[in-house]
Order: sequence, then C-alpha cells, then structure tokens
Amino acid sequence: MEIGGDNELTRHARDLLRGIEETVRKSYGVGLNEYLRCADIFNEAVEYMQRGNWKKAIAGFKDCLKIVNTHYQSYGNMGLCYMKLGQREEALSAFNKAIEIKPDYEIAIVNRALLGSGVEIHDILIEIVSYTTDYEMKKKSYIAETVESIFSQFSEGSTNNVQDSP
Repeated sequence: MEIGGDNELTRHARDLLRGIEETVRKSYGVGLNEYLRCADIFNEAVEYMQRGNWKKAIAGFKDCLKIVNTHYQSYGNMGLCYMKLGQREEALSAFNKAIEIKPDYEIAIVNRALLGSGVEIHDILIEIVSYTTDYEMKKKSYIAETVESIFSQFSEGSTNNVQDSP
C-alpha cells in the first residue's frame, strides 16, 4: 500500500474530506478546522457544566460562539448555566437565541418553558443528551418524551432539565 501517494484510496479520502469541508462551510460558515475547534471548546464547556462550574461553562460556550456564531447548542446550554446562576433574563435571552437559530430545537423550547414556569432553580436536575443523535436522527420528539416523563414523574416531585452534548 502506498502512503501519501495518488492512489484510489487517497483520492477517495481527499474527495470525502472536501465534501465534509464544503458541507460544514455551507452549514456553519467556517472551515472544518474551525468547526472542530469549536466542537472541542463546546465539549470542554459541557464538562464544566457537569462539574457545576457554570461561569467557566458560559465562557466556553461564548468562545465556541466566537467561532461558529450559529451554534444553537451553545446558546441552549448557556441558558441552563444562567438558570443555575439565577440569571433568568440572561437565560431567557440565550434560549430565545437558540430557538431563533433553530426554531425546532426542542430542548431549548422545553427549558424556556420551564424557566417561565417559576420552578425553583435549585430543583433543576440536568440530564445530558445528544439532541442530534438521540432525537433528530431517530425522528423522535424530545417534547413528547418530556411530557410523558413529566406525567409519569409528577407524583415524585422531580423536575428534569436537559443540556445538549455533541
């Protein structure tokens, strides 16, 4: 096998990478390297969320947005961080921005509704899901699943809240 040569495997790999680069550029307005850098920053910010370091998580999501300003997941997760910090107006603004970018972003829709419900911030438990792979790609509804879960847990008195992960 030739490495780095101009064989069929190398040509196929180059074509595949060009296609991915083109898709990322059309979808997000940045190149593949920038998008991957944003994904790394996003993942680190999610880790800060998991540890309850809300301010560092917000800073990470903002850094991701400096690279990909339409990264709706960052806005949605910032909304959760602001909720945990008791900053309701900032949380609402972040959820609204996520929904403005992706009107069918169900996690942000549910979390915004939860914010408006007057639920005590300390009662919010954060569940991690990958919205794209767990719901969009499987053509499942996060809202329908959440409503069903709320009805089944209503008597238990727990309130779940979700962050998106890559």
